[in-house]
Amino acid sequence: MTVTRKKKTMQQQQQPFHFPDILSSLRKAGRSLEKCNANLSFCGQSLDVHTRQVPRINRALSNSQFFELVSVSEIRAAQYQLTSELEPQIKELVKQTEIGLLKLHKREQMLRLNISKRRNLQWDDDIVARDEEKEEEDDQQAEGEKTGSKTDLITNRKLEEREHELQQLRSTKNSLLKELERLDQQIHSQHRRL
Repeated sequence: MTVTRKKKTMQQQQQPFHFPDILSSLRKAGRSLEKCNANLSFCGQSLDVHTRQVPRINRALSNSQFFELVSVSEIRAAQYQLTSELEPQIKELVKQTEIGLLKLHKREQMLRLNISKRRNLQWDDDIVARDEEKEEEDDQQAEGEKTGSKTDLITNRKLEEREHELQQLRSTKNSLLKELERLDQQIHSQHRRL
């Protein structure tokens, strides 16, 4: 058996070794290597493109600011809801403002009326004072010129009439001043309520 084995091993050694075509194998290996290089280059470019956004994303995450997109219909619904909630309140405020303006306008008219009344009263007082001065001068002249009792009676009557008119004017003045004070108090109380 040993002999047969030796023969077999010898025969194997003597047979020529047939290799497949080495050049075609090298070409296949080269093409595979080129494909791998192309894939590697594509992966590198893709990685580069996607990693460019990483610093921006990191900044956004570090700021903790996230934005949520809202549809137009949601915005319109929110606007309608806000309008329906605020519109009655705004109308009420406008109404109150208009009422306040009317009150202020009335108050302004009353104040102007009071001012004109005070001016008239002051003017009336000036007229009464002038009339009194004239009467006194007239009385003094009349007394100096006329010495008769008749003239004294006439002047006394005129003086009494003037004094009576003066008293009536003063009482009218006092009542008007009291009325003016009462109106001023009413205006101030209404102003405080506003």
